[in-house]
Order: sequence, then structure tokens, then C-alpha cells
Amino acid sequence: MINHVDCTLLLEKEIMHPVSIYKIEKMRSLWLEKLPLIAPLYNAPNRHYHNWLHIEKCFALTDRLSISDVEKELFKLAFLYHDAIYIPGMESEKLSAELLRTHLNDELRNSPGKIQGGTFSPFGCLHLIYLKGSENTVSSHYSNEEIARWNALKSLFDDVDYAIMGSDWGEYSRYVENVKKEYLYWTDEKTFWKGRRAFLEGLKRKPLIFENAHSSYIFEEFEKKARKNIEDEIAMLHPVENV
Repeated sequence: MINHVDCTLLLEKEIMHPVSIYKIEKMRSLWLEKLPLIAPLYNAPNRHYHNWLHIEKCFALTDRLSISDVEKELFKLAFLYHDAIYIPGMESEKLSAELLRTHLNDELRNSPGKIQGGTFSPFGCLHLIYLKGSENTVSSHYSNEEIARWNALKSLFDDVDYAIMGSDWGEYSRYVENVKKEYLYWTDEKTFWKGRRAFLEGLKRKPLIFENAHSSYIFEEFEKKARKNIEDEIAMLHPVENV
């Protein structure tokens, strides 16, 4: 079984190839090209947390990761689209991935159906968005190397997206309030707090909130703060759940 270190070395070897250098530039040009088209979706009046500031923070944290430049471009295109459609209670990631598929129709038509060294194609961005936040992993019809690569990327992608959970309490409190505002656009407050408790309890039961906490100092620090934030928020839920 290939571990994360082996996976990273494999990626480093791949980007030395001239074709991969072309893919870096192509991936960068794709998300820069689509940015004016997608950015307005994040500035809608009902976007209080899942807005453009969230995307900027995902971009900034991506730049701090110890991954290759080509992986960073892959992440940025995926992050640009991952919350493009956001409706609480619906499979927003899949809807967002379908929007990406529509916008990149020509590029996807020329992308391989399997990874085959094309991890950093638009097809790869669809993979990350479809798998984000789920327990699903890449299909077993891929090779061990491809599965290891995708699982490593998926866990990092999820960790970056959920980084807010490991923020300081002031920022964390603003995040909770802003998410509540988004939900109240679609549902009532009691339903929100009931769902919020289930979400927090689910995170609390996980061995690691951030899957890369043992291999990255960034997420190790986030893990400690997230545990305390979740405990503190749960303690505060008792009086408000009965609104």
C-alpha cells in the first residue's frame, strides 16, 4: 500500500515531465479564466459564510501546503467551484461539480476517463468536488498508486475547506452566526440548531477532525482548536435549541 509520502514523491517525479509543466499553466489559466464567471455567485446577498472571502481563505491556505505547484492549481480550480451552488440540505457539491463540467465541456471532452497521469486535468477537479466531505473514496478500478494519490488529495482538500473549525474563538463564533444566517434563508431556526448539533456531535466522534493533523503542523494546530471550539459550542447549544 502506498502511503502519503510515497504519493508525494510520485507526484514530484511526474511534474518534472514537460507535459506536466504544460498542465500547470493550463490549469492556472482555466481557473483564472473562469473566475469572473463564478465570483458573482459567491457575492449573492444570502452568502454570509460560503462567500468569496471563504474562497480567498481556501486559496491562501492552499498556497501554504507542502504540495507541488501543479496540485495547488488543481485545488484552486476545484475550490473556485466547490461552493458555487450552495443550498443547505441539498447535494450542493455535486450540483457545483456539474456546473464545472458544463463550463469546461471542451476540456473535459479531451480529458482521460481515468487518471493515467492526468490527475491534474479538469477531470481531477470534478473528482475532488464530488468526493469532498464524504466517506467515499476513489473507485477500486483504479490502480493502487492512483487510489493513494486521490485519497491523499481528497483528505487535504477537505482539511483546507474545514479550516475554519480550527480558528480562534472570535472568528469561529462569526462563522457559526454567518452559517446560521445562510440556513435561515432556507429553513427555520429550530431546524438549524438541531442539524447543527448533529453535525458537531458527528465531528466530535471522529478520531481526527483534520485527517492530516499527524502529518502537518498546520492541521495539528487546527485540530487542537477545533476540539475546544466544538466542545464550547455544544455546551452553548442547550438553551438555544428550544427556540
